[in-house]
Amino acid sequence: LLAVTADLPAKAKVANSIQFNGYSGCNTCTIKGNYVGHVMTWDYDPGSTIRTHASIISHAKEAVEQGCSVDGIKGVPVLALHPQFDLVLGMVIDFMHCVLIGVVKALLVHWFSEIG
Repeated sequence: LLAVTADLPAKAKVANSIQFNGYSGCNTCTIKGNYVGHVMTWDYDPGSTIRTHASIISHAKEAVEQGCSVDGIKGVPVLALHPQFDLVLGMVIDFMHCVLIGVVKALLVHWFSEIG
């Protein structure tokens, strides 16, 4: 098993983590969100660190012991049972939603709209 791709709600279930729009919802780093009204925002934080396979396993063990999520990790992901799978590098972005519908769509609208 080299990589897993899924839309973000499914990725949260597979990774046993909170969803992308949660307080610690990034699968790649430890940035913390802030509520502005009813919307979660993430401001640049130079103190946030990149997640590693080892840090996810450590947080997963803490979450199981404490009975609550730790740094966005709710428990041990089932993929942790696969000895060769890296829980950070193996969880690739959802190409359709994040790239084609997200960034590429925004660029196309910007480039080809009458305003842009």
